[in-house]
Amino acid sequence: MSDLSRQRAPRRMSLEIMLLATMVATLFAACSNGKSDVEAPSVTASPAGGTFPTSTTVTLTAMDDRDPSPTIHYTLDATEPTLMSPVYSGPLVLTATTILKFFAVDDQGKTSPTNTVGYKRASGELLLEWAASGHGDITAEAFRRWDEDGVVQTSCAKCHSGGGYIDFLADGVVDAPAALPLGHDCDTCHAAAPDTRYDDLVAHPQLEPVAFPSEDTASFWGASNLCTSCHQGRNSTLQVDEAIAEDPGGPYRFINIHYYPAAASYFGSEVQGGYQYDGMEYVGRNVFGSHDVEQQDCVGCHMRGADKDHRFEPQVADCTSCHMGTSFEDLSGSPSINHDAIEVSHAQLLAVIRTYASDVLGEAIAYSSSSYPYFFADANDNGIGDPGEGRYELFDEKLLKAAFNYQMVAKDPAGFIHNGTYLRQLLHDSIVDLGGNPYVEAPGRDGFDEEGATKAEQWHISGHADSTGEPFRHWDFDDGESTGLISSSCVRCHSSQGFVDYVADGAVDGPPVLATGVVGCATCHGDNNLFADSSTRHDDLVTNTALEPVGFPSDEMATLSDNSNICMTCHQGRESGKSVDDAIMDPGPYSFINRHYYAAGALYFGSEVNAAYEYAGRTYDGMVSFPVEHAGRTTCVGCHMGETQDHTFEVKIDDCSVCHVGITEFEELGAAFGMANTDYDGDGMGESFQGEIDGMAEQLLLEIQAYAATTLMEPIIYVPTSYPYWFKDTGVVNYGTRYTDFDATLLKAVFNYHAAQDPCGDIHNHRYVLQTLYDSIDDLDGGGLDNSPMGTMGLMTRP
Repeated sequence: MSDLSRQRAPRRMSLEIMLLATMVATLFAACSNGKSDVEAPSVTASPAGGTFPTSTTVTLTAMDDRDPSPTIHYTLDATEPTLMSPVYSGPLVLTATTILKFFAVDDQGKTSPTNTVGYKRASGELLLEWAASGHGDITAEAFRRWDEDGVVQTSCAKCHSGGGYIDFLADGVVDAPAALPLGHDCDTCHAAAPDTRYDDLVAHPQLEPVAFPSEDTASFWGASNLCTSCHQGRNSTLQVDEAIAEDPGGPYRFINIHYYPAAASYFGSEVQGGYQYDGMEYVGRNVFGSHDVEQQDCVGCHMRGADKDHRFEPQVADCTSCHMGTSFEDLSGSPSINHDAIEVSHAQLLAVIRTYASDVLGEAIAYSSSSYPYFFADANDNGIGDPGEGRYELFDEKLLKAAFNYQMVAKDPAGFIHNGTYLRQLLHDSIVDLGGNPYVEAPGRDGFDEEGATKAEQWHISGHADSTGEPFRHWDFDDGESTGLISSSCVRCHSSQGFVDYVADGAVDGPPVLATGVVGCATCHGDNNLFADSSTRHDDLVTNTALEPVGFPSDEMATLSDNSNICMTCHQGRESGKSVDDAIMDPGPYSFINRHYYAAGALYFGSEVNAAYEYAGRTYDGMVSFPVEHAGRTTCVGCHMGETQDHTFEVKIDDCSVCHVGITEFEELGAAFGMANTDYDGDGMGESFQGEIDGMAEQLLLEIQAYAATTLMEPIIYVPTSYPYWFKDTGVVNYGTRYTDFDATLLKAVFNYHAAQDPCGDIHNHRYVLQTLYDSIDDLDGGGLDNSPMGTMGLMTRP
């Protein structure tokens, strides 16, 4: 080594030492207490959200394990903050409802999670209630889901943005993405408070009626339609069936109904919210039949009181005047019964789904209530959707339907209140379709103990509660327009309010009634609290004077002197033989006179109330005189409700088969104790009462058609499914081709023929029905049947 090299070596070593020292110093500078900077800063806001009357000052504070003053970035427009967002430099003064988002970054570049805090400007009772509600929870996922996108996409904006909702109400289409929402504020429902957007249907036609994913429509005929427009889910039976039809055999991906589909539950089969299996009947809307009208819709329950509570929270205290309990889940009667049944069936359905997936499809399945898409391929078969387990993609047709129903029940946590019967039916049928044996039977299904059921369960599967039926849906549209108002001539029997109005004095004096569905408890009972007072309106004839005796369309009066008078007040038809006589006082031709439907009370009393057209010079049977063996089964209530007061109103075949041996359906009912049936229709065979009526009616129809063709020179046909039933035989059946050329002779005959189509006429008064049919035939053919078997049989031998 040269001398120069010897001199430079220490100097190089010194430089290396200095460099090492600098590196060590730098390293220690990046450490705190000998630790590296591994922690991100934290940042908080004070106040941490809430409401304010006019303004509020928000202070942001960041802390870090090393950096004494981390930088805070924030936004005030709900968008996600970045390093390019404003830097916090001092307290923020807010004067409007605001979503504040912020994070902190230290001098080493480590960042805190982004915090989201909501501040709602609210003063006054209603706005403070709104601020405490789900609609006012501006930080909730339902409103913050799209913040990273900066706008709410059009497919979601209808219900997750006030602007998108208003856009949709105009024409049923959201035309553009919507601004990030600050909850659903006043403008969502109100154009100019206190009026709601429902008060201006010209500007918001989608609110009447409300279209559901099934393409069915339904209505509350009021502001509750604002609620049902969104709380209806996004899929239904229709979408499941379409998916299956598009790809027969599958496999399929899960179809999600979406969240809080309360209206889909409430309206039941009217909107097919759950998956409804072919061949099964499902209940329609649940109108809370024992409740006051004000408590039968969304607004009535969720916005209690005259001031319309804007927290949208029903209160248990509103229910405990009738029900016992401290929560909705344990309220006595229907709420707790439906809740418990649904809990058991829901859990069983998931177990059956898992068994089916493993045993039939060969791949285990797991469900996670909080992770989309909810159903996962369960690789370790532990029943839990673990991280890394992907979506389940082997749904076949059966599993797809069952999973849809499982999710519907899961996503409507208050479904046991909204329509427990409907959800129980969906769960029951899904379990059965997958091969399971339901632990809990559902109302309206084989095996359900109707006699042991509650009155509410019985009623909900009865004809009186069939909100899907024509008797309750007829007024939804008038000349293509949605009205919902039951005409004054019909309201007496097609609404509870109209019936109560009528029985007070025999006239309907009140205003038009909305067709919200069904004949509820208040129709027959005077007190909504049926737990405390189950007496009927017939028990209070001071208030309900028209119930004793009952007036009939013929102006005759009749009574059964008990609760059956309630039934007969409506089940009597709207026309009688007198109506025909009144019509033919004027010169013809005439239009058909329809007695109306289910006129059991009129038939029961026969000639005493002139139920059908009765020909001069002939005698007719009056009120049915049942044999002594019918003790307890001689009135409407006695037969249709029995000793247990069964509110399905279904007569039990077992009550008849003891004497009418061997029958399995009422159409087979004939002579008792094995006696031979009489051949009334002259076909050489003694058949059941209904068989004889059918045979006689068949002959009358032939006579009607022959008379119309040869005497009136205008052929006629009868179409039982199309009003007004009698049409010109042109090959086209519509209102324009209705038969309008009846003469007096034909008018009498067609009245009796149509009246004889009333179901159960064989039970209510088969003798009277046969007499009117026979005499109609006799009148049309000029007496040619007088010496026929029909004319000489004992029943038909009359002056």
